[in-house]
Amino acid sequence: MKRLSVWQCHIRANALPQLTVIHTLWMREHNRLAKLLSHINPQCDDECIFQEARKIVMASIQHITYVEWLLAPLGENYTRRNGLELLNEFN
Repeated sequence: MKRLSVWQCHIRANALPQLTVIHTLWMREHNRLAKLLSHINPQCDDECIFQEARKIVMASIQHITYVEWLLAPLGENYTRRNGLELLNEFN
């Protein structure tokens, strides 16, 4: 009997291949950042490096969502009127 992987057994594993590609890209970006952070901060443990890379990836996703994607379907006036714009804490 042929053994199937966990992903092949799930009925919706290939339902949205675009979503799989996006998740794979963000996972690879996380790993790239983690490797870079481990070279910059060799004193940090794996958990610290994982969490810092995770924060950077999450911030990147939020930036793309709110600044580059959300404005297209909703419009700048709607996002501003409903408080959907990103806060810039450095101002």
